[in-house]
Amino acid sequence: MTYWVLAANSWHGPQSRARRIAIVALAHFVRREAGREHAPRCTGLHHPAQRVENVAKHMSALRRGFARQEYRHYRSELMTVPATSAFDVRELAVPRASAADIEIFFITFDFRATLDCPAFAPLSDDERAKVARFRRRDDALRCAITRVVLRQLLAERTELKASELRFELDTGGRPRLDKSIQRGPGRQLDFNVSHSEQYGLVAIARRRTVGVDIEFARNDINWRKLASSVFAPRDEAHVSALPMHRRTDAFYDVWTAKEAVLKARGVGIGGGMTWFSVLGDGQHEPSIVVSEESVCNRDLIANLDAVWLRALSGYAACVAWSRDAA
Repeated sequence: MTYWVLAANSWHGPQSRARRIAIVALAHFVRREAGREHAPRCTGLHHPAQRVENVAKHMSALRRGFARQEYRHYRSELMTVPATSAFDVRELAVPRASAADIEIFFITFDFRATLDCPAFAPLSDDERAKVARFRRRDDALRCAITRVVLRQLLAERTELKASELRFELDTGGRPRLDKSIQRGPGRQLDFNVSHSEQYGLVAIARRRTVGVDIEFARNDINWRKLASSVFAPRDEAHVSALPMHRRTDAFYDVWTAKEAVLKARGVGIGGGMTWFSVLGDGQHEPSIVVSEESVCNRDLIANLDAVWLRALSGYAACVAWSRDAA
């Protein structure tokens, strides 16, 4: 908001408004793209391969004097940058998920934001109380930002105001839209969120259940001590066959895939993670197989698909969804 107000009040004169918008848009664009060596794979202006081309296009548009059509384009581009700069949201291009009508959004947090900024106005009293219970400010911001982004995305799909959305828990404690919204504009909408360190994910599905997980691959954790609680025999055999330098990444791939699968089914990790595997067969996508000793749990993860999201260096992420439409 600072940049917008400054621009609107700084320059005057005929035909100056479009140029003001252009310069502000360019400032946001350069600020956003500067130093992003590991930008996520996504569509539009944010794709890393398009940075040089897009900067040249911005400058060319400014030199041409900014025709009305270009003004509309850059005004739209400017508005994609949150006015508070508390976060940046982009849709990830994941073809297999898109084919199942799954939308996945990638959030970049700005921890310089304050919890009293206008962006958090849509939060309910319960959500504000939850945010206030966090001891660490960064944790509170992750929760608040992720919740606001979720509300904004769901508002667009239900044609309701973000502040009007109401949520409830199902019998397994999984959040969902209130029944009154489910019967109306939110019919057959499902969602799931996850966040870790600098980034977050929101997944939205129609007519399917969806789960998502993202984890920062910390090097200071001895994952081998956790492996017995995470790996099924098939997972362990696959990881053991990998070169040493790839095993840490493989552990986080297993963890995020299993979290996403269990979240899609609404059962969480309380029942353990070793009764099914996600690695094996040399595949580049999760291969979900129930272990022989736990065939009674087969129905829990039957008909699920999953895809790892190779969004950012140093992080592992996965999305899972029900194969059969509701």
